[in-house]
Amino acid sequence: MALEPIRITHPVDPDRAEVEQRVVCAAERDPEPFFVAYRQHAESFDGRYVCADLMKEIIPEYSASPIARGRYNNAVHNTAAVLASEQFRRTLADERDPTRRLALFVTGSPGSGKTSLIMSAGLPPDARVLYEGQLLDPSSRAKIAGALDRGLTVSIAAVLPRIEDAFENTLRRFERVGRGASIATMARIQDGTPAGLEAIHAEFGDRVEIEIHDIRDRTNPRSYDIRDGLKHWQEELSRGSTEQRLFDQLHRIRREGRGSDDFERQARGQPIAAREQGVAREPDGSGEAPGDEPRRTGEDRSPQLLRGLYAPTAAPKPAAEAPADDGTYTGPIVAVDAKTATQLVDGKQISHQLRFLTGSTADLAEGRNLTISYRGGIGKVTDPRKQTQGRTR
Repeated sequence: MALEPIRITHPVDPDRAEVEQRVVCAAERDPEPFFVAYRQHAESFDGRYVCADLMKEIIPEYSASPIARGRYNNAVHNTAAVLASEQFRRTLADERDPTRRLALFVTGSPGSGKTSLIMSAGLPPDARVLYEGQLLDPSSRAKIAGALDRGLTVSIAAVLPRIEDAFENTLRRFERVGRGASIATMARIQDGTPAGLEAIHAEFGDRVEIEIHDIRDRTNPRSYDIRDGLKHWQEELSRGSTEQRLFDQLHRIRREGRGSDDFERQARGQPIAAREQGVAREPDGSGEAPGDEPRRTGEDRSPQLLRGLYAPTAAPKPAAEAPADDGTYTGPIVAVDAKTATQLVDGKQISHQLRFLTGSTADLAEGRNLTISYRGGIGKVTDPRKQTQGRTR
């Protein structure tokens, strides 16, 4: 089964654009090595624990170091999310153990303690799958419907933290392993979870058990059903804008001399400025991580797990050639479909992936003579005639 389309974000920085392109191409060309590596990961419970953040850890460019995580988090996120979605579908369909009749969903803001809870408690033996992620949009309800269609018992645990505490947790995690969380993402999940849970309850009713874990008082955590839990959640939201509270906490941290410039950048949704030589591409071109760190939660991974992710498949070479990451092509467009534009250049057909093209993409039509210039794997489309006309005016 083909993967869902992976949305390209077109990062401005060449190194981040190169990482995004290489990871997207590798996943679309042959996703199987990613799933094999994920199932082998000690923290995935043989692939039954499904989380996009953990999926990132088997992507070499991301897991190479704490700096790489901060630098390339956004560049690999969409690929990891699509791979995690497919891993969920495959795990749901795995009926080899008939005693596993439980599908668990865990949600809450980054830093709320979801992952720590899972890693300390482990998976129940009767759980077929545990999905960790936001439950705000229709795609999450489709996952729940898929579990119900297979006759599984579905249970949701939503974690309600004090948002300032969650932000402090993201600071500690960023300083330890390089993965923080943006204020925008934290606010969106904290603010949107009540409506998401209400939509799930409205669609599935009592077929889905929903429990809300109120951990705002860490010394006295409490659990509620959906009706009482949502009252407490709305009470927390009434204390003021979640986004503003997070920015206030960020300013407090910086005034106290805690947190780095890079932490603030990622909290504001920006890639960190620091980078390491060779993170984007290793000397042999494989992009594999050195893997010399201990294998603890969120830490760097060993190369044995990652080796071979980018090995080309033995598929026959297509008639049209792929463009170079840094090259310029001028010639007529001879074919355009939903995914590619084929260009004739010096007697050779060059197949351009539309998702990697920017500029005058509306000009891509059969018979048009265009120039497509690549930098770091991203092509810019221009019409030489328009450029000439612009210079003569």
